[in-house]
Amino acid sequence: RDDDFSESTSANNYTMIPTDSDYILIWFGINDTGNDAPLGTISDTVNTTFYGAWNTVLSWIVSNVPHAKVGIVVSNSMNWKHGDDLAEAVRKIADKYGFPTLDLMKDKKIPYFLFQYGHRDESGSTIEWGRTDVDRSVRTARDKVNSVEWGTNNHPTAACHEWESTIVENFLRTL
Repeated sequence: RDDDFSESTSANNYTMIPTDSDYILIWFGINDTGNDAPLGTISDTVNTTFYGAWNTVLSWIVSNVPHAKVGIVVSNSMNWKHGDDLAEAVRKIADKYGFPTLDLMKDKKIPYFLFQYGHRDESGSTIEWGRTDVDRSVRTARDKVNSVEWGTNNHPTAACHEWESTIVENFLRTL
């Protein structure tokens, strides 16, 4: 790991987006929770902070792909260590650029499918946010069936990704 926490910005991968793209869906930041990425401020322009990485990518898109329909995903399980800070940052940065969001943490118009609520912080205290309206037993049952290996590999199964893809597809149709 180098000083730039985001591979998508430090490697300039975003500059490979074709400038004639019709649709762009941006979905990054979930692993920054586990890597303790510094949040920074919404005006940051360096890719060493969470906000700065977003500003780097979104500014490039606005300048280089101005006619694309852009959507941003607020990922589920984004802030399993630190509450709602990073997810809220994604919401704020989307608002700053005027891009709509697919909020997998809080949108009650989509079905609960996997880790759309808080987990435990490093001290073991429970942090609750996101889809706390869904009964804990339902959340646990859905999380277990949609995880590769509950408790040790909580990444989505292929079936969960397929389900999730229909949610994403429907969002793209609204752009």
